[in-house]
Amino acid sequence: MYSALILCAGKNTRLKRLKKKIFKPLIFFKKKTLLEHHLKILNKINIKDIFINTYKNKKPFFLLKKDKKLNFKIINEKILKGTAGVVFSNYDKLNKNILVMYGDNYLNINIKNFLSFFESNNLDFLMGVYKKKDFSNSGYVVFDNNNNIKKLIEKNPLFTNKTGYANAGIYLFKKNFFKNIKKNKFLDFSKDIFSQKIFNKKSKIYKIKSCTTFDTVSLIKKNLNLR
Repeated sequence: MYSALILCAGKNTRLKRLKKKIFKPLIFFKKKTLLEHHLKILNKINIKDIFINTYKNKKPFFLLKKDKKLNFKIINEKILKGTAGVVFSNYDKLNKNILVMYGDNYLNINIKNFLSFFESNNLDFLMGVYKKKDFSNSGYVVFDNNNNIKKLIEKNPLFTNKTGYANAGIYLFKKNFFKNIKKNKFLDFSKDIFSQKIFNKKSKIYKIKSCTTFDTVSLIKKNLNLR
């Protein structure tokens, strides 16, 4: 049994230089919003329990929900809980295997193979990663020859010429994998969870074809061919 949570909450503080209000998961890319692309991916594996989290303004997502082909439930946060905090605070709604996807990127991934890899290897945790040449604005994932995750290295402005694999913002894990994590009011996966020694021999990476991110104003302009 699987549940999916698409992370769509956030203050968009890095986008203040743009003149108009932008909800990154609702950015149009390749003729669909990023959120619709994620939902299309999930439809391929027939996950019925799909949630998205929003922060304060959920109206734009309700408008999208009018499309009967898009099946999801909204978790509206009045107080931000972080990428991991929203998962832990809604554990009672989620099944024993949880798929988390960041709502502000575009993934080139075969989701069926992703789940099959998780199941066939009886994993506790699986992280999608993609190859990248510049890590000045993003962290990278360290793993061994067996694809076992060792640690995550934070972004460094000096890593402009470093080639490696970055976190693609898609995780699949067993519900009890984080049972020993201390639960705070706000928890971020990268800063608060992955920085701890939580990865075991059943924690692996999965290389996907590509990931297009929309984290910053410059990336949005580049990916959408804006001036």
